[in-house]
Amino acid sequence: MEEQLKADLKRSGFKKKKMFDGVFIACVLAFPILHFLVFYVGVNFNSILLAFKTFDQETGNYVFAGFVNFKTFLSDLTGEQLMSICFKNSLTLYFVGLLIGMPLNILIAFCVFKKIPFEGFFRVVLFLPSIISSIVFVLIFKYFIDYGYPEIMGKLHVTDYPNLLADPRYAFGTIIFYGLWTGFGSGVILYSNAMTRIPVSLIEYDRLEGVGAIKELFTVVIPLIFPTITTFLVTGVAGLFTGSGAVFSFFREDAPSHLYSFGYYLFVKVIGSHSSLADYPYAAAAGLFFTCVAAPITFMVKWALEKFGPSVEY
Repeated sequence: MEEQLKADLKRSGFKKKKMFDGVFIACVLAFPILHFLVFYVGVNFNSILLAFKTFDQETGNYVFAGFVNFKTFLSDLTGEQLMSICFKNSLTLYFVGLLIGMPLNILIAFCVFKKIPFEGFFRVVLFLPSIISSIVFVLIFKYFIDYGYPEIMGKLHVTDYPNLLADPRYAFGTIIFYGLWTGFGSGVILYSNAMTRIPVSLIEYDRLEGVGAIKELFTVVIPLIFPTITTFLVTGVAGLFTGSGAVFSFFREDAPSHLYSFGYYLFVKVIGSHSSLADYPYAAAAGLFFTCVAAPITFMVKWALEKFGPSVEY
């Protein structure tokens, strides 16, 4: 009888523990689910509906029109030259950030992690563009292009030099250079912070074994901070169709067509001086289309990185 009572109490305690575990898990999941519902579904609910509407000039209201906006956007996407420019520039911005920006961020973060001379100074200087308004840096950069660059060319006795922001051959490259120049702040901080979590014993063991800095970077540091790298790679893919570089900061809504990207095109479509209420459904349809394209690519990249990326335990 006593053993039966103990068994019943044990079963009852197990059920209570299981119930409390379920409540705890539900409470933990409730916050991100609520966050998604409020800040994505709630905020974008009207935008999603707007993609299926058109603006009635007579009544001044939006009316449902089915997939008209999607048909118009897909027709523009396949037929307009501006869209091919947007596609090329969007991909260029993404791959420059991926193949040049990210490696430079990791390399500079590694130098800071290895405590090169004045590493604290470099950390502050590189993070300044993230603190000071981007407009200030744009003004400084434009001042250099307008006055400092011609002065340097004059000192070098070069007379036939291009205007880096006005010449279509160099304008987009100049914008990309500016983005790389001012884009080290948050990446360097996050990568270097991830590196500080590497056990000191591993670094000391490498030093005792005579492992060089380059080998240490590729065989120890990068595998151990790969979750942070994965985060940047996944968010980069998610923003493939929304990035515009610093085009708006330099040209506002008057950028020449050869500088357009999808992000800039849709941004100007909504807030430009020539935009109207009739443009909103078109922009909403384009945004929803890009979401449907980018979402599966993002999940696929995340899955591939988690499956085939380096897995290290320490």
